[in-house]
Amino acid sequence: MSQPNHTYQAILIAGPTGSGKTPLGEALMNSNLWNNNFFHFDFGSELRYISSNTLHTNDFTKKEIEFIHDVLHKNKLIENEMFYIANKIFMSFISRIPVSLSDIIILNGLPRHIEQAQKVDLLVCIKGVIYLQCSSDTVLARISYNSGGDRTYRNDDSIKEINNKLAIFQNRTVPLFEYYAKKGIPIFTYKTNVNTKPDDIIEALENDHTSFLRSRQ
Repeated sequence: MSQPNHTYQAILIAGPTGSGKTPLGEALMNSNLWNNNFFHFDFGSELRYISSNTLHTNDFTKKEIEFIHDVLHKNKLIENEMFYIANKIFMSFISRIPVSLSDIIILNGLPRHIEQAQKVDLLVCIKGVIYLQCSSDTVLARISYNSGGDRTYRNDDSIKEINNKLAIFQNRTVPLFEYYAKKGIPIFTYKTNVNTKPDDIIEALENDHTSFLRSRQ
């Protein structure tokens, strides 16, 4: 696996909407998993904060904020020509969070497709991928019951929008697993049900540390 050693280390959490990515990211920050410090970069939350003018909006032009607003409300993916905005959001996160090169950034919501992944490879060195595998029926149930406790203030959980997100995940995000596997990056796959909690995943990850440690060498 040939990746630069001078960039930030990261783990990507991937899974369909409602599978528990954000609750897991938050729980990892408060854990001592693998004796590492974790910092959660929740790309969706960053977009929502910027769109609502509550986070570092001075770093972005009016046109960029309008684009971010459009991405959120139309559930669009950021493609190559506009990736500089995602880069800008990531660097804004790094500038306000005391991340060292020995810490691990938890990527949640970025990258979401292979073209983004190729750009993200220039920003961080991904050492593992956590895949929260979740059926469409389970997604609907988890969102309905707010299993992760993170959907209370979401206004993008209509059946139509959920189905659209599931289609995008299947068509654009699922190929990421093969992309990273070919690079020799370990994929940790865990089936998520309605009652799965972040601690359940962290316990499973604790038992899978060998592959992760090997990827950091």
